[in-house]
Amino acid sequence: MKRTRGNTNRLAITAAIIGATMIALTAAPAAFASQNDSSEGGQSSTGTLDPLTYEGSVIVATTAGDVLTTVHAGELPEVAASIRARVAAGTLDPTTAGEADGVQPLKSGGCHDWANAVAGAFSYAESTTGCAVIGYPGYNRVYNWSNKSGVQLCVQAKSFKSPGGMAWTAIGCQGGKDVSVSWGNTFAYTQVRGQSLSSVTGAAYIWWD
Repeated sequence: MKRTRGNTNRLAITAAIIGATMIALTAAPAAFASQNDSSEGGQSSTGTLDPLTYEGSVIVATTAGDVLTTVHAGELPEVAASIRARVAAGTLDPTTAGEADGVQPLKSGGCHDWANAVAGAFSYAESTTGCAVIGYPGYNRVYNWSNKSGVQLCVQAKSFKSPGGMAWTAIGCQGGKDVSVSWGNTFAYTQVRGQSLSSVTGAAYIWWD
């Protein structure tokens, strides 16, 4: 088959994206949780996950949107690089990607529809973890939440100023829709925490991201 200049350029771009992603995920393992520095749920003390040992559902963030897939241990760097290369080459559309493309269709909350949570009465109470998300430099993660009780509350979302630099960012006190927080080139579970403004009782809410 005759190779055109356009095809040659596309292949070069794809190869460059795969190479850059693999380097970013494997050259600096200290930016992520190591297998020996893990705590509950495989997370490190900084809230990150190890891309080299993780297995399960994962959201691969790309510049054109998120792609949901499943990986076994050791596969994530290569799978993430391949997905991003396919998106860049125009052979995978995150807005319509599904099983026919070898990935999973996104749900309203990424890897799930939504999750229940309860805000603490006297301090912030953390929710269960959400989706495992692998970002890229400059990536922002979007969170949503809705108050399901008659009690006012405030919610904060897990964010990252840099790999390993976790922070809790305020995302509203009456509910929040499409609130963006910094994430960057980090691999971690999404998570929120809430505090009731009542000094007597907690407050129920739902969240998705």
